[in-house]
Amino acid sequence: MVNENKILYVSKSCFPNMASGVRVTNITKLLQNNGYNVIMYSSFDIEYIPKQYREQLNIVNQGKFSVFNYDACKYLYKQKKSNTFINKIISYLENFLNFNLIKNIKKLCIDENIRYVILYNPLYNVSKKVYKFCKKNNIKLIIDNTEWYQVTGKFIDKYIAKSVNKRILKLDKRINNIISISPWMDKWYKDRGINSICVLPLMDNFKEPVKDVNSKFIHLVYCGVPGKKDLLIPIINGIKTVNSKINKFKVTIIGVTSQYFGDEDLEKYNIYCLGKISREQVFEHYNNANFSCLFRNDARYAKAGFSTKVAESLSFGVPVLCNIVGGTDDIIEDGYNGFKIKNIDEDSVESMLLKISTLDCDQLFDLRLNAYNCGKILFGMDKYENSLKEFLNK
Repeated sequence: MVNENKILYVSKSCFPNMASGVRVTNITKLLQNNGYNVIMYSSFDIEYIPKQYREQLNIVNQGKFSVFNYDACKYLYKQKKSNTFINKIISYLENFLNFNLIKNIKKLCIDENIRYVILYNPLYNVSKKVYKFCKKNNIKLIIDNTEWYQVTGKFIDKYIAKSVNKRILKLDKRINNIISISPWMDKWYKDRGINSICVLPLMDNFKEPVKDVNSKFIHLVYCGVPGKKDLLIPIINGIKTVNSKINKFKVTIIGVTSQYFGDEDLEKYNIYCLGKISREQVFEHYNNANFSCLFRNDARYAKAGFSTKVAESLSFGVPVLCNIVGGTDDIIEDGYNGFKIKNIDEDSVESMLLKISTLDCDQLFDLRLNAYNCGKILFGMDKYENSLKEFLNK
């Protein structure tokens, strides 16, 4: 018998050690606050969770799964298999066919009496087969859509991008239950008559900023791996040029080392690349930052998605430097909770930095307070509490 309040949330990364895990975890908290019982199922094996976090969890093996409880929620990951040649072949094929993922979703739905299934950015073939199963068994299927990919990169990256895009264009109308991460994506669905609710990245770690009157530098922070989304070279080159003249800025880049940029001399310009660090350490850097930055190409992926980096930054009262693309940048008001430029050429970036360099301690702190207040309004869980419940019951 189906449990009317039971939800199976399926994602690659459920644990909050990266952006997708933060989103899934915080939506789960919101659902549980509304009386729903959520089971998290990851398609990755348990070693995907960094060792420093795994050691703090009480993980037990149950059947095919590694199971633990975290924040009053049950998590299921795949058990780590031996690194044999045949297992490598099976793992590679699973990226395309997803036979184990689909089979496990169906089994969990039956064993746990699931009423709702939420799939995070699923591939077309997964969505299609789970949709047919859910329709047959009176289970409501929901897509949590956070990406509309550019079709670039290696073969596996292109396959994933094409499959997700095919699902958006051909299948989501039939599923007709979409949690959209951005206003742009929400509007795109609604313009086509598809049932959608916009849920921005949710935050539960707001921290009001404290005025720093002693700092010699204006601190910029970037947290993440740029990949093909974020453009860091313009800000790096801009900092090099400006610091060569006035030496006013300090930049901390978290997630990659200086080797990523092929430049070992960044520190002489006060640019420090720390590589991967814990989330707790990331929060400390936000506490001490005056600005974060997000520069992206004017492309569909930048409009359809919504940067968790920006949500996290504002929740700590850190204003954002960005360029105008009609996506995440829409929430940044120039001179209020950050600064925006139209183009990301070297002259535009340099001009923005020189403008910021003239701000005094009080002006910098006012920007931080504005950012913090904006973050609380946009990314607090209470904003979505009623609307998400109504969406599930629609």
